[in-house]
Amino acid sequence: MSSALAAAQAGTLGAGFSGAGFLIYFYFGVVDVLQRQLGVIKPDMPMAGASAGSLTLFTTSGLVPLDTMIQETNALSDYCRSNGQCFGTLESGFRGLAERVLPPWTTPKRNAYVALTIPARGGAGPQTRLVNEFSGRQDLIDAGVASCYIPYWAGPRVVTTFRGEEVYDGGFNGNGQGFLPCPPGITNCLRISSFPGHMRLGELLVNGLGLGAPAGNKVYAAGALAGALPNLPYKVASTAAAFASDPGAVATDPAWTKPVVEVLQQMVTPGEGEADVFPGRRHPLPTTELIWASRLISAPDPSERQAIFDLGQKEAWSWAEENGFVPAGKTMTTLQLPGSPQPWSQQQAGGPSLAPLPAGEVIIDAAGQAFKRAMPF
Repeated sequence: MSSALAAAQAGTLGAGFSGAGFLIYFYFGVVDVLQRQLGVIKPDMPMAGASAGSLTLFTTSGLVPLDTMIQETNALSDYCRSNGQCFGTLESGFRGLAERVLPPWTTPKRNAYVALTIPARGGAGPQTRLVNEFSGRQDLIDAGVASCYIPYWAGPRVVTTFRGEEVYDGGFNGNGQGFLPCPPGITNCLRISSFPGHMRLGELLVNGLGLGAPAGNKVYAAGALAGALPNLPYKVASTAAAFASDPGAVATDPAWTKPVVEVLQQMVTPGEGEADVFPGRRHPLPTTELIWASRLISAPDPSERQAIFDLGQKEAWSWAEENGFVPAGKTMTTLQLPGSPQPWSQQQAGGPSLAPLPAGEVIIDAAGQAFKRAMPF
């Protein structure tokens, strides 16, 4: 018997979700298998989530049906795809989603922990704080939205506020618990990550968010940004790069930017032995690692959502089989997401893909890579 199965039978299994952004569709696939189909994840079990992983807890804790979360996330994705990928406004997008999915009578669950990052102070590095006591529905929404605060992409600053305290994305505090939190007091935690293992995610984030750009150097920022996020539309990349390299835009946050960059530059995504379910563990990605990771902040189209969801299902099912959770003779039930066309597996005769780069973006990408080779961060 696996240790995970023994813990589940003893009622001592917990679960943790890393950040995800729009890769939350991977979590939807995982939750569909491990909660709806197999009952491994239970609404009353201890669980923790960072960033979009905290929004996933709305479903795993039983507050919001999975289908509702998928439908509202689809609506947000469609909106962001038509509005500059919600650059600088993603915080309000996540808040709107949370307001719509959580009923007015919502009573927060104390077994669900939301991860927040507290900025560095007095020489100490950033700290991860897990919050599980909420005064009510609005306090829970505020925590989830703050946990999803990606510096600059979610709003105009490195930090936002929660209960009057400056905080930022709960998955932006380095490796281990600072990226993929587990609930306290749990010795057997089902660790679920939305990123391929051993990826230098910090480099992507520092470059992609413009945090490493010399003040005022828009050319440098544009090249680094395009190299980090090759699927980002040209207008969005240009706007984001200009904003990130504008000294006035970050003038209020110099104390926060440096420690955030230092932590992010060390971030490497958890692989085998550090996470239990993650994309690419047992099944191939439907695209390159770089394009997959860019979906953190670049909203996927309907076919891409299906591909991300499908991989979440497959990776969750493989883990469940390996750990003895799948009854003999039971097979996985696939799910067609609302508004999704045929899955990529039925469309791509030459192999899976998450959106080829348009010609203009190829040029930007090449320029970005050239800048990175010439002037690496």
